[in-house]
Amino acid sequence: MAPEHLVLPDSTGRVPLRLLAAAELALLVLTLVTAASFRRLFVDWAFFPPIALAAILSHGVAAISRRRGWGLPRSGLLSLALAITSLLGFPTLETLARLSSDLQAAFARFSELKAPVEPLAGFVLTGAAAIWVTALLADWAAFRNWSPIEAVLVPSAVFMFGSIFGRGDFQVTAAALFMTGLLVFLLTHRVLRTASARWIESEAGRGSGALLRSGGFALVVAVGLGVVVGPLLPGADDPALVSLRELNKGPGSRVVVSPLVDIQPRLVEQEDAVAFTVESDAPAYWRLTALDDFNGNVWGSNEDFGDAAGRLPGTVPDDLDTDTVTQRIDIEGLGGIWLPAAFEARSISSDVPVSHSPESSTIVVSEDVADSSDVTYTVESVIPHLQAADLEAASPATDDVDPRYLELPENFSESAVSLARTVVDEAGASTPYAEAIALQNFFRNEFTYNLRVEPGHGVDEIDHFLEVREGYCEQFSGTYAAMARALGLPARVAVGFTYGEQDPENPGRYIVRGRHAHAWPEVLIGGFGWVAFEPTPGRGNPSAAPYTGVPAAQDERTGSEEGTDPPEEPGGVTATTLPPTSLPATSMPEDDTVDAAAEPAATEAARPETSRTPTTTTVMLAVILAAVAAYLALMPVLVAIRRHLRRPSGDGPMERLGAAWADTCYWLTVIGIVRLDTETTHEFAARVTTALDLPEMQRLGSVVTAATFSPWPPADATVAEAEDVARQVASAVEQAATRWQLIKRNYTVRSPAARREVSPLPRA
Repeated sequence: MAPEHLVLPDSTGRVPLRLLAAAELALLVLTLVTAASFRRLFVDWAFFPPIALAAILSHGVAAISRRRGWGLPRSGLLSLALAITSLLGFPTLETLARLSSDLQAAFARFSELKAPVEPLAGFVLTGAAAIWVTALLADWAAFRNWSPIEAVLVPSAVFMFGSIFGRGDFQVTAAALFMTGLLVFLLTHRVLRTASARWIESEAGRGSGALLRSGGFALVVAVGLGVVVGPLLPGADDPALVSLRELNKGPGSRVVVSPLVDIQPRLVEQEDAVAFTVESDAPAYWRLTALDDFNGNVWGSNEDFGDAAGRLPGTVPDDLDTDTVTQRIDIEGLGGIWLPAAFEARSISSDVPVSHSPESSTIVVSEDVADSSDVTYTVESVIPHLQAADLEAASPATDDVDPRYLELPENFSESAVSLARTVVDEAGASTPYAEAIALQNFFRNEFTYNLRVEPGHGVDEIDHFLEVREGYCEQFSGTYAAMARALGLPARVAVGFTYGEQDPENPGRYIVRGRHAHAWPEVLIGGFGWVAFEPTPGRGNPSAAPYTGVPAAQDERTGSEEGTDPPEEPGGVTATTLPPTSLPATSMPEDDTVDAAAEPAATEAARPETSRTPTTTTVMLAVILAAVAAYLALMPVLVAIRRHLRRPSGDGPMERLGAAWADTCYWLTVIGIVRLDTETTHEFAARVTTALDLPEMQRLGSVVTAATFSPWPPADATVAEAEDVARQVASAVEQAATRWQLIKRNYTVRSPAARREVSPLPRA
């Protein structure tokens, strides 16, 4: 017959196996619920199976180790070995290289991304490792240190991390599941401790049952009220009194998070969302901004903005033949600070104050406007009539070109430079325009449009893109601009949208959706200014067709076709839903300077979002530092309060004697002296007397033994003597203890002594 109780090496006595298993299962469920809360960080549930497996294995190793009597170091090493092999496979140079690559790919984009994101391998691996450690620490606190409060601290911290960065409809559900899991664990752990206490066996079962019933009822009521009543309370939807999202926000500045963070969510969930509508004389690429700074990881920009009143300055030469195109634009779901317009805008009339940067022809809402949502405006643009013959005859850009349009990072790939030269040499290109067209046609003819690739446009991503020869406009435009610079062509990346679907009831109205988001390169050609090219297969700028040779093209699916596979175009090019446009994370200080150099660009987003947040890395570090500071500051207070509550209270001689004995036992545990279950008070006192060379301890043991069985309370003098001995023990412990032991006592919620105390006095 299987035993009904288990005596653990580090437990206080017999532990009912069924209750222990129930408590372990409850802790496992809490860890799994914590892992499930990551759904707020990812676009789907693909992340969950490996992270859930990590939780199950970690708890399993911890439980087996405890039952076999293994110490924490041995258990930890076994857990580490199993974690490495289960998450990575057998550790070889190849697996370590793959691990390094996955982590670098994920965390290179960490500061750029905003939840929910795709479950990249590096993110999932990090989440699995975090859950593994969470499970290991929670099990140690719950069943080795027997401290349920410490056991839930780590899962709570992980859940709070997800709450700060997570988004989506899973917020309330995640909170309800987590609170339920937490309370169920605390209840089952309390029942376990109650059942394993030194009660008469029958009374223990009766007490545990009563605790389970009352605690279960309280749990249901608490969670129910929190889920149902909480969201209905006044102020539930109000902004936070102290917002972590405002920590890095200085006076007079605002931060616009790059829409790159929304690339996968927009693609998967909001590809049909309407960003804005345009009533225009002609279709065009609706441009948001241009990005001219490439630091090796991302394209960004640094611009000065001024008031957009009157005639707007620009870069299109006045002697060019142009068409004037008037557009009336209604922003619906675009977000961000950007106001799209055909290149190049020359005047704007808006219902809100706006600002303008002439260098990039970028229009944004002014600083006192939160974002461009629901803004309506009319903009007049000039679109040059450019012909291939005229551009072919153009001279290179003058020597006074800003050097930033030619700069490349020091680690830019030599193979990419060599390939660019090979492309133009094989095409026989000898003019800036011919070189630009050669690059464009190289990408359009030799590469395949594929949205199902890892996002990114840094140096490493460029090398990978040139190797596999497939990607989407983020890679096409970013790589083109970088290779053009390698040829000496001033280049930048423009971000915006294709022309959109034509309203069948109003041919002059264009509905621009998430799938129309786009990025394309621009090259500075002498005498003609910035000229747009189109290297992305399946896309074509209607204004640029005469000189690019590419007819107007975009993702032509309509809203009614959402969810269908995109049609395949001639040449094996698939017109696939575009990802969200990557815009720079932009800081706009009081002098109206937008600095986006540190943030990504040139990816495709349906709805760039405005957020007054610091970077994800900054917030994460702030949260971690705040959590560590709070733990260091509050845990000693919690320990002191718990000790005070557990001490026998009252001014009577028995209460005072009980408090002195409790203090003595507590201080002895600081240096590892713990009363054994088999020891009487007298025997314990004798052992301490020998260990510490403290004869007074023997006297205290005798006083406590006599008081326990005496029908009369001890004399005041006897109690005073006991209190003096307690102070002597404390002093002796402070002298004998190491610095680490003294520090540790302030951060241990429940010591072995606390588990063995029986108020007011121990048994003899």
